[in-house]
Amino acid sequence: LITTPTPGQTLTSASVTFTWAAIAGATKYKLEIGSTAGGADLYSQETTATSLAVSGLPTDGRTLYVRISAFVNGAYGTP
Repeated sequence: LITTPTPGQTLTSASVTFTWAAIAGATKYKLEIGSTAGGADLYSQETTATSLAVSGLPTDGRTLYVRISAFVNGAYGTP
């Protein structure tokens, strides 16, 4: 689960660092941000870290849908 920024928070900057809790057994993570639920049209990146700095996000107050997936036992799943 994403710990920062807080779900429902209005972004005041186009650059945001997303942080999440480590998942046992995960070897990498995928952060996806979309303008619709399940989408990744705004951002999609894999990492082995538990945070990613993202820039270029809209700050016009629209809802962004953020999803973190963990790669465990050879497949991605949503914790």
